[in-house]
Amino acid sequence: MRQLKIWKFLFLLAGCSGLYFGAVFSYKLYSHFSLSKKVLASVESWEVVEVSGSKFFVSADYIFDLNSKKVSGRYLFPKPIFPNKSVAERNIQGLKNLEWDVWYRPSNPKISALQHNFPYKAAIHFALAVIVLLYFIWLKDYVSRHVQLDSA
Repeated sequence: MRQLKIWKFLFLLAGCSGLYFGAVFSYKLYSHFSLSKKVLASVESWEVVEVSGSKFFVSADYIFDLNSKKVSGRYLFPKPIFPNKSVAERNIQGLKNLEWDVWYRPSNPKISALQHNFPYKAAIHFALAVIVLLYFIWLKDYVSRHVQLDSA
């Protein structure tokens, strides 16, 4: 009886984690594919944003033309995370020399980003959660078959 409760708990835990990681991956995948159009952007200013005492990010304010209308945005680069402000400022010097494309949502161009990366990490987390769930299903079947064979 105790083994059945442990099995149910592990199955529930694996199932809930699979649902959670599936929802996170679905949201990030939707966000990725909804930014489907690309135009050249003009970065107006760069800034170092302090998140905590030892975490600094780079952000950029940009403008792009869409149907002879100017659309502005602000993008906080999620990576790399810098340990101090001076390193982040040195990184900005390199970023200033690049040309930037902005990815935007055609239905709402105010939703835009300077980077358009596929959510590989979320996909891997989801895949691992599904593999763990399938493993527990297989394990339950394997144990139930072998327990029946041993008792016969």
